[in-house]
Amino acid sequence: MTETLHPIETLLTTRRTVVCLGPGGVGKTTTSAALALRAAGLGRKTLVLTVDPAHRLANSLGLDRFDNDEQEISRERFEAAGVPYVAPLYAMMLDTKRVFDDIVERYAPNPEVRSRILASPFYKEASTRLAGSQEYMAMEKLYALLQERRYDLIVLDTPPTVHALDFLDAPGRLEEFMTLGDDGLAAKGGRALGRLGLGFLRANTAILKGAGKFLGADVFTDILSFIGDFQTMYAGFRDRAAAVKRFMRSDEIAFLVITGPERASIDEGLFLRERLVADRMPFASFLVNRTRLPVDDAGPLEDETPEVLAALRHAAERMGVLAARDARELARLDKALGHQALRIPESADDICALRDLHRYAGTVLA
Repeated sequence: MTETLHPIETLLTTRRTVVCLGPGGVGKTTTSAALALRAAGLGRKTLVLTVDPAHRLANSLGLDRFDNDEQEISRERFEAAGVPYVAPLYAMMLDTKRVFDDIVERYAPNPEVRSRILASPFYKEASTRLAGSQEYMAMEKLYALLQERRYDLIVLDTPPTVHALDFLDAPGRLEEFMTLGDDGLAAKGGRALGRLGLGFLRANTAILKGAGKFLGADVFTDILSFIGDFQTMYAGFRDRAAAVKRFMRSDEIAFLVITGPERASIDEGLFLRERLVADRMPFASFLVNRTRLPVDDAGPLEDETPEVLAALRHAAERMGVLAARDARELARLDKALGHQALRIPESADDICALRDLHRYAGTVLA
């Protein structure tokens, strides 16, 4: 008899990309790593691409730390943890500036322009402070890795933004920024650039010319040189941003919205889901992590002092209150979705080793 797969396992075996999206502080990174581990257990060569991983998570995968290059989790690590090894699992941390550098390498018209851009102090500002750059570069790196076709599946842990919606907006924002090159960046003026987060270029041509009197000839020339060099990459950069945007609507990708059980977290998750649907991006499932459950009555406790018994009763009552609140919020969520969201129970156990991550994956997919 063929074993029936969990709906999330079906995604892990049929899509080339699974994106874990949601507000910060809900366990997205750990869940992403657990899903990648499960995908490898299902026979798919898998990479988990993360942005801000905790050192403890790196240790759970048998790594000293996450690196900007892909690192394989060794078969020996699986065997030592008693976790079945079926297919290779890799982990990688996103380096936003390195990805931006790769784009410059790809689209600069010649080595001289490329060298000038990479050496410019204004480029450093653009590659690290452009609004949405981290979010866009996460998708750009994912897209580049998929083009290489070295992995069966990539699980992306999205950046820990204050508003997860920034991740969905980033390709469009970058595409908008690149269209400024059609008429000249400097000619477009400062207001559009200011909206995009490029405060260091909040100037139009007239202002730049006036600024030259105060900045000095060298600085003024450097600014204009950087703008001119950057304009040479607009067509390729803009087309790539548009391709990433199209990819985010393809059937190769699936978006998982992960939240906590709190009202604000669920509301942000519902808003993300609505945006995904409205923008024709493949929303797949809604996971609620760290859901509290009522404490079962363990019966009479023997050999405990009155103080200990009182503390235990208080803890159980407190957990009951939290569990009841979570149940109300989950009922509201289920009504909004039209079906039951997937629950991941809260666990008191830390994830410090590969066996812990394997156990957690089983909880996610229970």
